[in-house]
Amino acid sequence: MGGPSIYTCTPCRRRSDKGPEDYHKPERIKKEKRIETKSLYERLGGYDAIAAITDDLLAWLLNDPQFVVFWKGHSENSLRRDRQLVVNFMCEAAGGPVFYTGRDMQTSHKGLGINASDWEVFMRHAAAAPEKFAVPSPERDEVLAFLTSLQGDIVERV
Repeated sequence: MGGPSIYTCTPCRRRSDKGPEDYHKPERIKKEKRIETKSLYERLGGYDAIAAITDDLLAWLLNDPQFVVFWKGHSENSLRRDRQLVVNFMCEAAGGPVFYTGRDMQTSHKGLGINASDWEVFMRHAAAAPEKFAVPSPERDEVLAFLTSLQGDIVERV
């Protein structure tokens, strides 16, 4: 009966024995340690950074004699569309606010005859592109691990 009354702020649920005016005094509010984990999309620098890395990667692939065959006969418009699909795919996969509307990787690459040698060359280019932009190792490794996870859907077992 004789104990102190405990007051609770309805919106924030903080409790105080001194009365409602004590709820939100700055010295009473402990700063919570929040572990904010940014998405890979954010850590890479967002849309523009991913687009720049993709542009470099695609330029290397388009100029690599081993890959010329995969884009033979594509118009400039088709190449721009392919580029946009890759950017959107990578942004969405990295946790960004972008929607990939293309087909799944297996359907997209079926019949192209991509083999293990093509994959190895692709991965060398894919590893070099983030390095050129000084992407930190943890993020670069995360991107390469993601790309590696796609190998089974892209490389045809011929």
